[in-house]
Amino acid sequence: MGGWVPTDPVVAEHLVEALSAQQSRCLHEGLEFPLELVETLAGCRVLVSGRHRASSFAPAGDTAGRDAHHAGAHLLDLDEAAARLSYSRSTVERLVKSGALPVVRPPAGAVRVHSHDLEDFMDSLREKNTKAAAS
Repeated sequence: MGGWVPTDPVVAEHLVEALSAQQSRCLHEGLEFPLELVETLAGCRVLVSGRHRASSFAPAGDTAGRDAHHAGAHLLDLDEAAARLSYSRSTVERLVKSGALPVVRPPAGAVRVHSHDLEDFMDSLREKNTKAAAS
């Protein structure tokens, strides 16, 4: 793995917050988010999830590693999803209503977004920005 992952889950949690915000900013501005930071972010998310050891995470692009990462995904409320995307809550609600961002509705009725669905959405934004910049 090219990215560095801390061994302390508290440090990893802070890195997830900071790197997620920076990744969102890069996506919105059409900038490349370095692969090493993508790998660090993914490894930190695995460590924070507590379901997998950080050392078992495979590099980005490795489908086994992505599956392990998805298995460790957690649910976010709409405010958390909005913060990770650097969007307003109302924008996230419009994305949900349009079907652009999948949600889960637990028995309690609250709308939640799987963290891996949010990452997939951000990946699709990156692809669109890359294609638009190439045109």
